[in-house]
Amino acid sequence: MKKYVLISFLFIGLLLLVGCTMKKSAPSTTQQDTYTTSSMTPQTGKLYKCPDGSIVDKIDKCYKQSEKPALETQPSVGCIYNNPACGSNYNCDTTKNQCVLKSGCTYNNPACDSDSLCLNNVCVKKHGCAYDNPACAEGKICDVSKIKSGLCVDAPCNSGQISCSGTCTNLVCMFSSDCDDATKSSIDKCINPGACNAYCTNELVTACMNGDDICPKGCNTLNDNNCLPLQLGISANSGELKLTISNPRIEKCNDPSYWGENTDTYYLVFEADAQNIGTTNEYITSSDFKALDPNRNQFGTSWSAYPQVYGGNCVDARNSAFDGGSLLPGVSTNGKVWIEISKTEGYASGRWLIVYEANSYSGEYIIYEAQIN
Repeated sequence: MKKYVLISFLFIGLLLLVGCTMKKSAPSTTQQDTYTTSSMTPQTGKLYKCPDGSIVDKIDKCYKQSEKPALETQPSVGCIYNNPACGSNYNCDTTKNQCVLKSGCTYNNPACDSDSLCLNNVCVKKHGCAYDNPACAEGKICDVSKIKSGLCVDAPCNSGQISCSGTCTNLVCMFSSDCDDATKSSIDKCINPGACNAYCTNELVTACMNGDDICPKGCNTLNDNNCLPLQLGISANSGELKLTISNPRIEKCNDPSYWGENTDTYYLVFEADAQNIGTTNEYITSSDFKALDPNRNQFGTSWSAYPQVYGGNCVDARNSAFDGGSLLPGVSTNGKVWIEISKTEGYASGRWLIVYEANSYSGEYIIYEAQIN
């Protein structure tokens, strides 16, 4: 019995000795920088195995404070950190930490339209009327047929017009013939032809001169070759007398009894019609008529042909001769005028002139042209 009691005391003493030993070696609950080596009471949470083989419920318990590994860091993201870096056409917007496209037409932000060019990063309107820079003024149009950018030119006008200051106006003259004032005795000229400031001049010429294309008043074909004779059958006025000459021809009269000789006499014969269209008396006789042959030899005398016409075949010279005389207003007379050309010598064929001398003092004439064959 004593034996068993002794054994029990020994066992209890051994337990006390072991307990004291464990109490001395147990870690302090206030010490943070020591390893955790004690056994863990089973827990229901997540467990961690430390490098020394111990099992803990928090990873921090595996290390001393000074031995904790540094946290692994990730690079910062965004253009502020050049992650990613912005390209050459972009800027970094620091408020958003984002790359944004630079402003201006160089970067097509905004891009220029088709009517503009990008100069120094600024859109500039192309020059020329094709781009309305500048736009053409009223009365002009933009011509792009030669220059792509266009040129402002006068708007097309109707025929006979010209654009002056943007307005179509009638063209004054292109040629001197456009300035004809219907006066034969004036020199017509177009100054600045075809231009907006074109104008006409009509210089009156008074001198009778051959070859100047002018027939001044008072001149005629006898002293100025620019004055053309009248055509047969056309009426002409001398003062208040209206005269018409027609049907010129050569008549040959033969009278054996004339001075006892067999004589052939040649006459220029034509019809004359005279009318007083005025309010006072007009005087006209056959002696007022003369004839010029192609060589400009003159025929006709103050006594006229009428009293000297002889020959049986020329008897109508007395019956239908031009009597003339004083004509009252509204009165007319007509008949044949006989002008002796030659006896026996014949006559010259060609261009003859029949002249009515209205006023020998003023040199006023009415002249007709007659072709005599």
